Amino acid sequence: MMQAMLEVVVETVEDAVAAHNGGADQVEVKCDYLEYGLTPTAGMLAEIRSSVSCRILSMVRPHARSFVYSKTDVAAMVSDIQRAESLGVDGFLVGCLTPENEIDIDAMQALKDAAGEVALHFHLAWESTPDPISTLEQLIELGIKSVRTSGGQGTQGITTQNQQQLKTYVVQTTGRIELFLAGGIRINNLVEVVTSTGICNVHTGSGVRNPETRTGTVSEGKVRRLCAELQSACQKLQGDQHNG
Repeated sequence: MMQAMLEVVVETVEDAVAAHNGGADQVEVKCDYLEYGLTPTAGMLAEIRSSVSCRILSMVRPHARSFVYSKTDVAAMVSDIQRAESLGVDGFLVGCLTPENEIDIDAMQALKDAAGEVALHFHLAWESTPDPISTLEQLIELGIKSVRTSGGQGTQGITTQNQQQLKTYVVQTTGRIELFLAGGIRINNLVEVVTSTGICNVHTGSGVRNPETRTGTVSEGKVRRLCAELQSACQKLQGDQHNG
């Protein structure tokens, strides 16, 4: 069967345990989810690492002012990466832009050097660049392992409304970088989006919370149901491709 991955946004140990027990393949740890996430504390990462066995990605974002970072911001991000590596983190979710909204290659290279063998993943900020198609090529060249995508509209995007653009990304990347659906994924629409786009990796936050907002808490039951839907969608997609 096609490989599928479910990634759940968590802020607390309880969130992480609920996601893990529900079957999530990895958790993305951040603080201040209301601001779309900031770097979590070393203490939180350590407690989550000791509480779950699934993969852990850590957000690395020093402030919520923008995705444009000064040299001292980047130095702080490098320090955060080095500290988190010692805690057993499996990857880092990052995103550095220039004032012109292009990828900040120098900043990204500094983070990549700091991470060493630990993979870097890019959050939705790449979709705010003037030419996301060219940006994807830059990220592939940089060796970024995966990107989260709403279909071209960044943090405001809804995957159900951008399925054609998502299919364009699939054709462009041809397996050279992992794509994670991000934005508006719910239990009742996951099968449609996955089978329509061919993307079997899902990043979810509000969709597995009670209530379904960024201030809600992760529900083990909702994670389990979303996992089941994801497996069903990938089986259907594989069957459709085989029959086609």
